[in-house]
Amino acid sequence: MTNITGIYILYILILTSLLLNIVSSQVTLNFDNVNMNESSKYIVLHIQKLGFANRIRVLADMSLIASITKRILLFSWEPTQECNIEFSEIFEDLPTNVRLLPFILPHGDDGKSMIKEIAYHKQLSFIDIDHEGFLMSGEHLFSDVSIVYTQYNGVVSLEGVSCELYMYSRTKFYNALIPVIEYRNTIKEIQENYFENVIMIGIHYREHDRLYDWNVVPPLDTPDARQFGDGASIEQFQHIMAHIHNHYVSITNTYNQHTTFKYGTNPDFNPTIQEPYKFYIASNSEKAKTELLKYVV
Repeated sequence: MTNITGIYILYILILTSLLLNIVSSQVTLNFDNVNMNESSKYIVLHIQKLGFANRIRVLADMSLIASITKRILLFSWEPTQECNIEFSEIFEDLPTNVRLLPFILPHGDDGKSMIKEIAYHKQLSFIDIDHEGFLMSGEHLFSDVSIVYTQYNGVVSLEGVSCELYMYSRTKFYNALIPVIEYRNTIKEIQENYFENVIMIGIHYREHDRLYDWNVVPPLDTPDARQFGDGASIEQFQHIMAHIHNHYVSITNTYNQHTTFKYGTNPDFNPTIQEPYKFYIASNSEKAKTELLKYVV
């Protein structure tokens, strides 16, 4: 009985010690290890949902906004069911104005409270942008407020930014991401096995999944967001693939570019390939893959 009591007491002491160490490390992490100071201004982006591609997309958008407003983008990346992996497990480098927070913010408004507490501790001004829509106002972003916090997880741009600058900045951000060596080797293997000496053209079709998705696609003619697949049907993807194909072949005079023939079956069409290419098709829909593969030459 005495031995059991002793083991129980020892267990309680060890557990208490571990809890104290965890609390102590969190306090140090939250304040002393967060590189924020009054000489810079920040956007804190709290990513706590979305799949991998949408997370990277919102990071690219916020990176542009941070650059234009002369702020540093700090972000928290919470692994969830939709994307159950930490950012540092995928990438090893970031653009110079983008930094991963050294800890994961608590879920929901607790994360906002933590950043607000850090701002108070470091005597920095703080504001929370409760944003909706696809355009973000520059009112607070251009202000002297030190920390602008947002939980916004979706496609977004700053008011007044041209489409050309928006698309160029996205490409620049994506090119600045350096995957860890494991994924670089995987990409290299795919290229060597399937796309050696050819141009690789990526085709990504996403079908709306009611379990994980919500309306996040920017609208064309309404103020409301759309589902994946609205305004970008499989047929439209096929049409784009046809145009890409036309770009890489020599078109004869007798060939009608608007033909309904499947490529390679028109008796009046004898294309000469100018540059070899292959489509890399990715989709969460087996139907989409089957339909898109029909247009692969």
